[in-house]
Amino acid sequence: MLQAKEGYIVFLAHLRNQSISVTEGEQVRQGQAIGMVGNSGNSTMPHLHINVFDQMDDPFKAEVLPFVFSSYESLGSDGLWIENRSSLPKAGTFVRFHA
Repeated sequence: MLQAKEGYIVFLAHLRNQSISVTEGEQVRQGQAIGMVGNSGNSTMPHLHINVFDQMDDPFKAEVLPFVFSSYESLGSDGLWIENRSSLPKAGTFVRFHA
């Protein structure tokens, strides 16, 4: 979990075991690698779940907040990468990010 300076919490699930490269309390910057995508849980391939919560002081009362990625590329059916801005990829889409 990452706490943004605005107070919300970014939760990243299924990072590869022992791949996290930041430490508790460390300030991270946009584009910084924090870990590798893993294959934990009931899945057949590496993937990442991302949720943004309003707080984690009381996880039972935390609300999920909407978010979008500022930019990413998605793999088109023709095998070419398509640039996307201020949106979310559809489920099952292959994406890549550039630092």
